[in-house]
Amino acid sequence: MLTTTTDNLKARMSGTRLSHFPQTFQDAISITQRLGIRYLWIDSLCIIQDSLSDWEAESARMGDVYTNSFLTIAATHSTNSHGQGNTNLDTSPLLTRAWAFQERLLSTRTLHVHAEELFWECKSRNMCECTALDTQSHQQQSELEILPGSQGFKGRYAEICAGIQSIQQMADYWLRLVVAYSSLTLTYESDRLQALSGLATRLSKHFRSEYLAGLWAFDLPRSLIWRRIKTESKDHRKAYVRVNLVRETGGVSEILSDDKLSVTFGTPSWSWAAVQPQDGYAISYRHHTLMISLCRYKNDPRIEVLSVKCPSAGETPFGSVRSGKLAIKGALIPTMCKLRGDDGTPLKEPLLFAEGTEEGSKVLFDNDEITDMEGRNLWSLVIGSVEDLWPSKSKMQRFDQALVLQKSSREPNAFERVGLVTVDTDKGWFHGTSVESIIIV
Repeated sequence: MLTTTTDNLKARMSGTRLSHFPQTFQDAISITQRLGIRYLWIDSLCIIQDSLSDWEAESARMGDVYTNSFLTIAATHSTNSHGQGNTNLDTSPLLTRAWAFQERLLSTRTLHVHAEELFWECKSRNMCECTALDTQSHQQQSELEILPGSQGFKGRYAEICAGIQSIQQMADYWLRLVVAYSSLTLTYESDRLQALSGLATRLSKHFRSEYLAGLWAFDLPRSLIWRRIKTESKDHRKAYVRVNLVRETGGVSEILSDDKLSVTFGTPSWSWAAVQPQDGYAISYRHHTLMISLCRYKNDPRIEVLSVKCPSAGETPFGSVRSGKLAIKGALIPTMCKLRGDDGTPLKEPLLFAEGTEEGSKVLFDNDEITDMEGRNLWSLVIGSVEDLWPSKSKMQRFDQALVLQKSSREPNAFERVGLVTVDTDKGWFHGTSVESIIIV
């Protein structure tokens, strides 16, 4: 891919022959000229790829860029910048990229260039050259995954901007965004929060709440009970080209590139963004098959968020963070993990036991490095509970949702999150438990 670096910046500013551009770039230039638009932004050319300061400066304004650009051209099915594409929409390389997620939601209009035809996506509808989408109503289009990853998010985002969504609906919307976004790929995992910063910046104007490493203060403590789950494995190579077209009177636009200097930031363990994604895993806010918002979620009456500190790592409070410290008060109990049965055979899934109990509960750890969890001192902090239909009893049953913690190796007198456990409330794990104030980093 043609790029701009500190070494060739002067040469780039002197001009580049059209024949030197990859085919996808040439196509974008042709479309721009035919539309009568003067400015074209191509991220790999317009951001200095080996300059962290340039990348940070551009990323701080990306939300306004997507929203105000005249048109975004997405080489949705190009497997590289030279334009060789595939023909299956469901395996689009671009639409599995985390950086492209907020671009689609924030862009006023997007032209998806597919190997066989063009797709048009805007706030009101989707259309294609073959006219298959023309017969679908707007409601039907929003329900169909015509373009993977949309899932009705664009329409709901427009409703939030129009002020017709309640605070609870906005909170649920963000959790669904996190679920969809978490399975998307990044070249540098340190970009996990940064690649969502533009959308977070725009939504903050409507949420009117502090943004805390991927969570919103107004939805604490509920948003702490995310879990890491297995998903369908999809192997998509890094392959994407994105450009923005900008009216001459609108200024010059910019889009972030994944081809940048990698930096590791201190995302706190209580944030979903701290999980290092692996192929076949994603973040979930579901209890069984339902989102927690549909399971009559209730905060535990003893839980209280005392304070949260998340110093920003860059120019914007909506990107990466240097660290995160959560002071919280609630019912905390010692627990123990078992990976093997009494006969020494491995269990199908890890189980967590409260002191003095013989029946364990399934625990979902935040990573696969759990071989040393057995016998380790762990604690469980109940956050809230959800209601669900218990099949064997044909009645509604409540389940406690608790963070699984261990002593922090980074911060003295603090804990780190290592997983989440769901416990049948009737087991009484947290009944009569004294309340403690702790810090989670």
